[in-house]
Amino acid sequence: MNSLHNLKHLACVLYLLGVSDAYCDNWPQASGPNANWKVAGAAPIQWNAVESKNIKWRTKLPEGGQSSLTIWEDKAFLTTYKPLQSNEQPSTDIVGYCLNLTNGEVLWTVELPGSVSFGTAGIFSDATVFAPVTDGKHVWFFNRGGSVGCYDLNGNQSWLRVYKPHARHANSQAEPILFQNQLLVVEILDKDSTLELKRDEPVPEGIDSKPIWTYVHGLDASTGEVLWAETSGTVVHNTPMIGQLKSGEWAILHARGGPHHPIEMPYGLTLTSLAPGKEGAPLWSKEMPRINPMINNHWDAERIYSLDGDDHVILDSTTGRGHDHRRAERSLGIFAAKFDRLQNAQVAVLLCLRPAIQVIHPGETLTGVETPNRKRATRVEA
Repeated sequence: MNSLHNLKHLACVLYLLGVSDAYCDNWPQASGPNANWKVAGAAPIQWNAVESKNIKWRTKLPEGGQSSLTIWEDKAFLTTYKPLQSNEQPSTDIVGYCLNLTNGEVLWTVELPGSVSFGTAGIFSDATVFAPVTDGKHVWFFNRGGSVGCYDLNGNQSWLRVYKPHARHANSQAEPILFQNQLLVVEILDKDSTLELKRDEPVPEGIDSKPIWTYVHGLDASTGEVLWAETSGTVVHNTPMIGQLKSGEWAILHARGGPHHPIEMPYGLTLTSLAPGKEGAPLWSKEMPRINPMINNHWDAERIYSLDGDDHVILDSTTGRGHDHRRAERSLGIFAAKFDRLQNAQVAVLLCLRPAIQVIHPGETLTGVETPNRKRATRVEA
């Protein structure tokens, strides 16, 4: 098949199989074992698929896909499209794979139907974008085109849910999250709505667009039933993040805003409760007209970290009130903020405001760095 987006081989890197102390044996979802995209320890940094350096095995797949790999003990899960005959062929259906993590053998596959076609391997994302989720007993595959399926680890289907997805914009960064016995996903609210609005254009006056906003939903992981939906709205460019407040209450942080005139309003952040009986209820919302929702808004029991335009914003997790607000000079090539501690290890975050990019590791200093506009970069600590 002559397909530019065809993934010829899947290469499993040896360092990702537990060689490094940074990683657990299991990576059950895109956001990792802690559901916050963070693990402790040193990251693997050396592999080369071309030279077969630190590559344990390769498995040829019949078609390409965008999902991350999910790992549980001796199994790996991923998704691809069903084989396509050309790059122009629209496709709605995808395939979920289970591979033997020891040798790359394909153990079984399942097909998930879709009702909406997205451009394959586009510059944003396609129907295969979401990583599978597993709890070690079941695995859930997600078709961005309109279905979710639950299977046991032998590939037997427990349930399949088919729904109408949001199709106004192909981008979708809201990776599904397994929380207790719920799957947290971002979907259009009114699946039966016939209202259609054009991308990159504001909502016409007199039109109530809320039914076709996208919202965080809680699905029953055992049945696929929709249990609840939050009420504030979540843009598809955002990656919602779960965590716990000082009180012990679990919550999810999500955002609205960004490019292409998102219809969810007002732009800003919302912390929504995940506590039993309060699921979907907003704890607070903060308007941030220039918010960049495409970054992961990491947060902990005390603070939330975000960007409002060029401003680095730190909010109180419990109240949403401003804890710190710092202006990053537009002439800077790099703005670094030390903002978190993970098992006594300082973590540096880079917010790049100009084309120059330099990685600053914990413990290092940033001095005398020349950016393209000949200005010196400065280390700023929050």
